[in-house]
Amino acid sequence: MERRMTKQRRLILDTLASTKSHPTAEAVYHMIEEAQGGVSLATVYRNLHLLAEEGIIKKVTTPHEADHFDAETGLHYHVICEKCGKVDDIPIPADEALELSADGKAGYEITSHEVIFYGICKECRDKINGGK
Repeated sequence: MERRMTKQRRLILDTLASTKSHPTAEAVYHMIEEAQGGVSLATVYRNLHLLAEEGIIKKVTTPHEADHFDAETGLHYHVICEKCGKVDDIPIPADEALELSADGKAGYEITSHEVIFYGICKECRDKINGGK
């Protein structure tokens, strides 16, 4: 069931689409509060999850961290910093052959896939290396 695009939902979607940073719900809330306010944190959480359920945005689930959200819904990969939890896109072509290879191997009909890489971002490496 597709829900109508309310004013608040549009504001949340536009805020998410304005960044490449894969923010958490709380970060989206703070971005809206800084710009104009008028939306509760609960509304942001609820609408981000609804937009993800509808496939309008992508939810990036990270272990031991809050979910992050991405306005880019096409097949692409993410990398998560093991130190600060930052999530970024990886600019490599998605491997659609991976789905074909996995299809049927575990008795499933594969419909999609996600790949998340883990590493340490440049900012955290610089901190570790004393700014070198």
